[in-house]
Amino acid sequence: MDKKNIEAFKLLFIYGLFGTIISIFACLITTFVNCGYNNTEKDIYDYICKIQYKDKKYFDSFIAYYYSFEGNYKMLKILSEIIKNIFATIFFFAHKYYSIKIIELFTPIHLIFSFPVYYFIQKIILIITTAITEHSFFGKNHINLIEHKFIVDTFGDILSIIGFLVYLEIIELNFCGLDYNLRKNIMKRAMEN
Repeated sequence: MDKKNIEAFKLLFIYGLFGTIISIFACLITTFVNCGYNNTEKDIYDYICKIQYKDKKYFDSFIAYYYSFEGNYKMLKILSEIIKNIFATIFFFAHKYYSIKIIELFTPIHLIFSFPVYYFIQKIILIITTAITEHSFFGKNHINLIEHKFIVDTFGDILSIIGFLVYLEIIELNFCGLDYNLRKNIMKRAMEN
């Protein structure tokens, strides 16, 4: 973006064009080619090929998708699906566009920094919603050692947030000479020389 002066919108358009072409090509292939089946790969077959249409299983199928809308309100269901897809496209576009703008205006590290913050906020919302609905965060039928896994994962998010804050010099460590190579101190030494 800096060297070739490519705009974020143009970059995103090319990204979307390639994604659309590849997705349509893959969906056309999976619509007309059903999943092969042999007894040795039954688990993989059932896991990957979940679309059932005319006694055959497909990975994906435009035809099965169209005929999945049944009943009195078929056109209304199709219209609501189209509206949902339009909104999903708009939000996905906004997410990708602003991610590219963050990289353009700041650095890729600033974008990477958003991931642990996002997951940490997700975990806080998870704790609140499950505590409200189940009156306990870890329910009766929970996965083995889930408390330990959740605590370690949350602790890892917190440590990575603190690490990114130090790396981006939002938190400055002004002891044991750790502030020697801060951007402001480097600029100060450059001005003195």
